[in-house]
Amino acid sequence: MVQQEILLIVEDVTLFKNARFWQQLRLCIYDLREKAFKKDVDLKLGFCQLKDQSDSDGVEKAEQIIFADLNNFSLAKDFNNCLNKISDQSLIQYLKNYDKRNDAPATGAKIIYFQKECCSPSIVIEDKIVKELCKEKKCQILVINNNEISGFEPKVRSFIFKNPKPLKSIISKKMIIFFVSLLAGAGIISSIPFLLRKVTTVKYVYQKVYTGDGDRLILRQEPSREADEIMRLIEGETVILLEEGEEWNKVNYHGLSGYCSRQYLKEALEEEYVITDSEAKYYYGKACIRFLEPEIVDGYQWIREAGDEGLLRAQWAMVGFYDKGAAHLSKNVIQAAYWCDMVVDNKNCLEETQLVDWRNLQVTYENTGNSELSKKYKNKIAERERDIKIIRQQSAKFLSEYYFDSNYEKADSYYRQALELGLKGDSNYMMSLANYYGISTADYLYWMKKASSLKNNDATLALAEYYSDNGEYEKAIDYYKSLYNAGYETGDMAYEIGLIYWNEWKNYSTAYSWFYRTYNARKYNDQYYDACFALGMCYENGYGTYKDIYYAMQFYGYAYSSNSKAAEAYDRLREKYGEYTWY
Repeated sequence: MVQQEILLIVEDVTLFKNARFWQQLRLCIYDLREKAFKKDVDLKLGFCQLKDQSDSDGVEKAEQIIFADLNNFSLAKDFNNCLNKISDQSLIQYLKNYDKRNDAPATGAKIIYFQKECCSPSIVIEDKIVKELCKEKKCQILVINNNEISGFEPKVRSFIFKNPKPLKSIISKKMIIFFVSLLAGAGIISSIPFLLRKVTTVKYVYQKVYTGDGDRLILRQEPSREADEIMRLIEGETVILLEEGEEWNKVNYHGLSGYCSRQYLKEALEEEYVITDSEAKYYYGKACIRFLEPEIVDGYQWIREAGDEGLLRAQWAMVGFYDKGAAHLSKNVIQAAYWCDMVVDNKNCLEETQLVDWRNLQVTYENTGNSELSKKYKNKIAERERDIKIIRQQSAKFLSEYYFDSNYEKADSYYRQALELGLKGDSNYMMSLANYYGISTADYLYWMKKASSLKNNDATLALAEYYSDNGEYEKAIDYYKSLYNAGYETGDMAYEIGLIYWNEWKNYSTAYSWFYRTYNARKYNDQYYDACFALGMCYENGYGTYKDIYYAMQFYGYAYSSNSKAAEAYDRLREKYGEYTWY
């Protein structure tokens, strides 16, 4: 076995507030842990902050550098214990005492120095004493600046595991596996997933997912097609083989262990064991949220990263997380709106880029007579197009509601986008937008018509009244008739139609028929009594019907107590023709 110390130095601890750095460091450490076990290397990990040489108590802190066994190290649990602030002088002291320690590794420490700024001077490298001591003690320094943060894992890995020299030890790897297995069986280390993953009967082998048709390979909890799904592995992703079976292989995908159909796995290189595809990050993040604790892997961070890279589904997922509040992501409507904005502005999302490839494949399969694959891709395309459309609809709708109380123009704009994308819409919400603009504006008519088209009777009535008030009687009658035919306040609508025919067009016969419908509705309100008065006038004067004084008195009488004009007309006819006894 090889024993090796790793000292991680940060120029400034504020670097740990960089989410990107923190994520990559976390992944790097967990990756190193797996590689160390595979290579039979015992890694010791320590943290320190590099301060300037003016730190007076630096030497006193030299002995406080804590190295944790990487096999038992957890960022969530041990990070604060390992992160000790020491000065440059302390580092020098550490190097001077390096070979005097009884437990000093034989291969020399590997020092990784993270610069806060890419152009900042390296105190470690420029210090001659440090350089000379590192050379003397066979300790090596690797400098990484913030431009390399996104991909420092391979660089760090190759640096740490370069030219290891065995350390004589009476403890063999087989013995370690035996004791780990024993502890795991007893449940003592069941909370440390990475240790459990190491107990395997096969050598670590990397395998790549290959379905042949661009489909996803399901990682299941058990070796059965009926077993629950952990996640979907996209074509091209690499896994670590844990156990090989006749039909199913047990594999590990960056901390998630499960079973995949063996026929879709082919040999891969170690260098390919990295998640670079945005869609893969999205699926991985979702699975981590379900199956892994946040201190092991931050699943939300992976989905956030996929969203930053332009994956529409990941962006929409972030909206949901912040809108509802999820795990350590507390409810935050501002952040939800931010991610909705990302969706709306994402005009050329990764999903649409993928659609181009799918369409080309669909045409190719269709032209070559492969109807089965042609149909498969046609269905995949239709499903993906629908998903994109729905996500954009809902994002625009969310933003419209978000801005409704503060910026009506933005609320209007986003809602129009949502409707253009096929959103059915909320007619009451449309009426709210209409009322904001006011009855004299074009926007008022736009939203009222939209609401009316969704069978909102209140909106239809508002349009009828608008056109009636503005002298556009044909349009008004169309909306009134629409309400009448829909069974909405039929008596009232009939009266309004009759009134237009009577007053505006002097079409008394048509007016008479509509007034009579109001009478038949028997809704005893103002419109009913007004219609009875109008019918009395029709019979008294022969407007639209035959002349009949007694019918006139009858209808005047119906409205006698509620319409002063009808009472006056009835009294006038009674004086002239006498009391109409049958009434």
